[in-house]
Amino acid sequence: MSLPLEAEIRVVSDLELYPLATEFIRRWAEDNEIPRRAQLNGLLGYADDWKDLNKFVDHQSRKETASYAPFYKALKRELSKVDQVGKRLADCHKEARAGGIDQPPILSTLGRLFILHLTSEAFFLEPPTRGRSRQ
Repeated sequence: MSLPLEAEIRVVSDLELYPLATEFIRRWAEDNEIPRRAQLNGLLGYADDWKDLNKFVDHQSRKETASYAPFYKALKRELSKVDQVGKRLADCHKEARAGGIDQPPILSTLGRLFILHLTSEAFFLEPPTRGRSRQ
């Protein structure tokens, strides 16, 4: 017996996406500067739609002269892991889709949750500023 899709997404968010996102940003912060808030806010702005999120990340990763391009290149690899999780969930719930049950777009939901975990951890790890914003 499997969980309803919404419940399974919550479990996957807690047990897979949260560790994936937080470990990624922590590894990144060991050797690199955490992206500026403007970049993190940009990610949040595109997080609601899987295709838009991937387009944004791809576009940012191609800006070779930008200091943040390496972050987005590494993030692309992490999003491919989220994609695999989404495909696994979609395969498990094919019967429900065939029955006409309206389901949220799985990848968009997982992508949004992953980015929320990632940005929350990044904001937590961000060093405090002395009266200045890291825009």
